[in-house]
Amino acid sequence: MTGVEDITQTDSVTAAKLSPRNGDRRAWRDEYQKYGNLGRELKHAAERHTAKDNTTAVDEKLAVATAIEAILCFILAFVADDQSKILPGQVGDSSSWLSILAYWRVVRKNSTSYRRLYSLCSILGAVSYDAIHSLDLERLAVTPLPGEYAIAPAPSTDESNAVKSENKRNRREIQELKNRLPECYKESQRLWLEGLRGLSEEVLTREFPNTWSQRSKNFSEQGRQRLKVGDYSGEYFLPLGRTNSPVEIVRFGYTVLKEWCTNEGVGWNGRLAL
Repeated sequence: MTGVEDITQTDSVTAAKLSPRNGDRRAWRDEYQKYGNLGRELKHAAERHTAKDNTTAVDEKLAVATAIEAILCFILAFVADDQSKILPGQVGDSSSWLSILAYWRVVRKNSTSYRRLYSLCSILGAVSYDAIHSLDLERLAVTPLPGEYAIAPAPSTDESNAVKSENKRNRREIQELKNRLPECYKESQRLWLEGLRGLSEEVLTREFPNTWSQRSKNFSEQGRQRLKVGDYSGEYFLPLGRTNSPVEIVRFGYTVLKEWCTNEGVGWNGRLAL
């Protein structure tokens, strides 16, 4: 299973032996590995900031900022994972995105004292729930209904058991999706509203002028940007919403994080370098 604590190793086949399509898939898997590893490193670094004696207010702020950067890395890792599955025509799988939620809840709780970072965490949660919802819809669309695998007349015992097992698995998967889809939709709605209240355009123009100035004004290009391996820098469109891609949200989040640390006098050195 993929996830925050399970960034798996890719196979050892060299890119020179792969077709261009498989080469792209390998490249995205490498990005998944890279940003998953960086996210874990930052997660542990955040914990060290508050694990020492005589923790200061600056240490606590650094811990939260570093943890949020870890979440940004995990989001990039999961975007890369999704891209690697799109290329060979695989069906979407939300398990990676689901794995981020437990850590995200901890970071969001730790950011409560810093309202702008708390709002940013809410937005990152909204993006994650949106990704889960979208991938689950894809999964639901292709999951066979129970009984769709009909048992032929007088099947062998092995064939009959295999069909029953497949139908049981499909029934369980559909039930899981049926329960999760409305929950994720409602939670993303709530988090978008909560996050955008705290990082409204008025707040951005007043408290984060650099973040505001870096927004894109070329709305004719919105939604047309193609994702490229290793190239995640660029602009983002404001106001934020579901039309923003996860990578745009990462750019926005990283810019807000840098400006917040500057405003707070925190000597934070981000490692994403977007």
